[in-house]
Amino acid sequence: MIDIKVLENKDLLDVIAYENEYFNITNYEMFIETYVENPLFEIYGIYKYNILIGYIIIWLDEDKSQIYSMLINEKYRRNGYGFKALLKLENILSDKHIKEWTLEVRASNNAAIQLYKKVGFKSVAERKNYYKNNENALLMYKKL
Repeated sequence: MIDIKVLENKDLLDVIAYENEYFNITNYEMFIETYVENPLFEIYGIYKYNILIGYIIIWLDEDKSQIYSMLINEKYRRNGYGFKALLKLENILSDKHIKEWTLEVRASNNAAIQLYKKVGFKSVAERKNYYKNNENALLMYKKL
């Protein structure tokens, strides 16, 4: 059983470490300023028996949301936790009257693309040279 809830403060450093390990794009001060202090962002922890196994960072703007970052710890992948977490987050967003959400995903990240499609996202565009290594991104969309 997993639970998704607003990230507990005790787990903030773990999320920052994951962001650096997997995405190599942040430091503590930048993370706090960008995601924690900005009221348009929310960070949800994905917990299994109260142990942080992943997280989802979302941006909210009126009736729209965007997934900025999502990660499941490697040892918990391929067990359906990402799928379950996204469905639970979808319920949270619906309660907030969010009508649609989007995300960008590396064109080469087949596992993530399949996960998002399984949840109901559709690929609607490709962004050329989107990432620092010039890899393309797929823009995916879902109406809630």
